[in-house]
Amino acid sequence: METSEIEIRKMVDQTLLAKARKARFDDLPNFSGHPSEDVERFLKSIKNITKATDESNNHEILEIVRGKLIQSAGTWFDNNEPNFKK
Repeated sequence: METSEIEIRKMVDQTLLAKARKARFDDLPNFSGHPSEDVERFLKSIKNITKATDESNNHEILEIVRGKLIQSAGTWFDNNEPNFKK
């Protein structure tokens, strides 16, 4: 297999992976921090989407989490974000 063919296959694989992850992200529930919400279920759904590949890092996980936090949970995250990046 030629080098360019290998590179094209890697790009296609990365594109497919990105589309699959976006679809899973879109399916994740938002989390507001309301007492009626199941925080364990929310965290498990984040864990499931990030363990799909070993390439997930803390920065990526934080971005995914922040993208789904709304209302008081989003405010809490924004106020504490510097503590997460240590």
